[in-house]
Amino acid sequence: MNKCLLAATLFGMMLIGCDVSSSRAESASAAAADAAVKEKPVLEATPTGLIYQGKVLNLGAPMSEWVAVLGADHRSTQPNPSLTVLVWDKLGIRVYPDNAKNPNAGIVTIVLNHMDNEAAGFEVAAPGTELEPLRTYDQSLSLQGLPITNSTTVRDLRAAGGDAWDFSCTKGVATCFTHRTDLAPDQLSIAFAVDGRIEDSVIYTVELQQAAQR
Repeated sequence: MNKCLLAATLFGMMLIGCDVSSSRAESASAAAADAAVKEKPVLEATPTGLIYQGKVLNLGAPMSEWVAVLGADHRSTQPNPSLTVLVWDKLGIRVYPDNAKNPNAGIVTIVLNHMDNEAAGFEVAAPGTELEPLRTYDQSLSLQGLPITNSTTVRDLRAAGGDAWDFSCTKGVATCFTHRTDLAPDQLSIAFAVDGRIEDSVIYTVELQQAAQR
């Protein structure tokens, strides 16, 4: 016999208590499911590109696919006559094509912090001009499972990644590289722009590129 029904038979109104407990359990389960959905990052770097708001964007795919997902609110800038880079000022993202004709997405850069001239060691474009987005990316971001914010340092990621990641930083050049040690070597190349503090620097940009292009 159902336990709640048995309790009702023996104690009358105890059935109500069982129903309430069941309802509370269902509510708690639903709340947990909602929380799991909310915790899913808005942007996730994958071994082939990005997932943005649940939509897959692969490097090597036509630029038009990236525009369809990231939105039409972007601007074009030409660092040289044969290259047109798309910049999403409100998202803090820019995408470089691999060529001028029938271009596919070759490199994507996520800007977490604006670097100033002193940190860079050279003159940096003002936000909203040239290749620099007006705003930095400020939503949830995951690098293949490693959460990143605008206050995350390379040392933080090294500690969080453990043996599954390999990090290396170049001396004299403000760049750090990483890759998953448990994935094929021809996966994406991942680079961070940092300042003179190197591993203790916040991450200014996350750059993803098809490794074969390096």
